[in-house]
Amino acid sequence: MALLVQARVLPLYAQIGISDALATDYPVPETGDEDVVATPQTVAVATRSDYPEGPLPVEVWTDKLDADTHDLRCVYDGRLNLSDGRGLVGNLVANDVHAFSLAPGSHRLLVFTVPTERAAAVYFLLDPADSAIGT
Repeated sequence: MALLVQARVLPLYAQIGISDALATDYPVPETGDEDVVATPQTVAVATRSDYPEGPLPVEVWTDKLDADTHDLRCVYDGRLNLSDGRGLVGNLVANDVHAFSLAPGSHRLLVFTVPTERAAAVYFLLDPADSAIGT
């Protein structure tokens, strides 16, 4: 298990995301009530507001999440494509991002949140063992 990113990010526009560094698209919610919206290269998670609470914890892990998952809720089980192995996590819309590296390809992605009305913390788990190169 490896911790790739550990940060506190201001959730402007009430969202935190993870993305391929070269992504040109951004997922658009259909109703605004979704916990998560995704494209093949970007996943956005609805969070609590940035005011008055301020920044929230965001972590990116590989292999295994080193957190008590009993206290977390899995809100997404899908895939994230990293075209050249470089990723970004944080507030993608406001450009408050943190970079990470992983092998290029399509990786299984699990997203966990602290179960409140809207996420108060976001944990991304990328599984490089379940990756498909070139997809």
